[in-house]
Amino acid sequence: MTDTAIDATPTTLFGRFRRWISHHELALTLTGLAFTFLVVFFWQRIVISIPAGHRGVLWGRFTGTMTDRVYPEGIHVIPPWDVMTIYDIRYQAVDRSFTILSHDGLPVDVDVTMRFKPSESQLGALHSRVGPAYVDTIVIPESAAALRAVIGNFRPEALYAAGFEVIQEQVKAYAMPQTGIRFVVLDDLLIRRITLPPAVIAAIERKFQQEQASQEMEFRLTREIQEAQRKAIEAGGIETYNNVVAPTLTAQVLTFKGIEATLELARSNNAKVIVIGAGSSGLPLILNPDGTVAAAAPPGR
Repeated sequence: MTDTAIDATPTTLFGRFRRWISHHELALTLTGLAFTFLVVFFWQRIVISIPAGHRGVLWGRFTGTMTDRVYPEGIHVIPPWDVMTIYDIRYQAVDRSFTILSHDGLPVDVDVTMRFKPSESQLGALHSRVGPAYVDTIVIPESAAALRAVIGNFRPEALYAAGFEVIQEQVKAYAMPQTGIRFVVLDDLLIRRITLPPAVIAAIERKFQQEQASQEMEFRLTREIQEAQRKAIEAGGIETYNNVVAPTLTAQVLTFKGIEATLELARSNNAKVIVIGAGSSGLPLILNPDGTVAAAAPPGR
């Protein structure tokens, strides 16, 4: 008797469950369809995929922004009433052109490239206080402020002479701390071009040409002075040589040297020379118009 009662209990419960389902079949079907529809409709809000090089910050409708947690790459499931904002934490580059006033109040056009990324450890604070538009809110204004602070201290001609490297390092030293305290890492700020007003460029070029002409004139004067000194030293050496050699240059020595020179000319195969003596004590006469060497004439003939 007891066994029969025990066996009948599940059957009774199962029958009641089947009867309950049959009585509420329409409601259960509608509920299932509604749930399926909601899941499909809110799928993109429920299942969040964070790609490589990105991080997510969750805003809860009842808790606010979670500043102490950053969601990594991968699949995450959140309630549909919350919002996940995805940030690219890789380095990004933005090109901009700015017009900056120099120390003299002249406009200077500067083309720069800003390379930056959001601070991953402060991503929640960045989302809460600035938002996804941090490039236009922080990076560009702070870079422009750094350019104004640095270039505003230069005169146009100083900008022309200083070069990009010096100005670029000063701008970076000014801008990096300012962006750092605002949750952004400014990796580099590259100055691509600095364009001065045409009148300033023309004046600088004229000044440069005048300086080059002045340096050229100084060089010429220095060279002429050195040349004059060289000639004076050379003349002094020649004078000293003549004073030493002149007493030894007798008529016999000169005649002998002339004969030696005449013989050297006569031995040359390509020589076509006419040497005419000077009076009774002159050198021999040599005529070589046809390539043959004539015999030397005795002196005085």
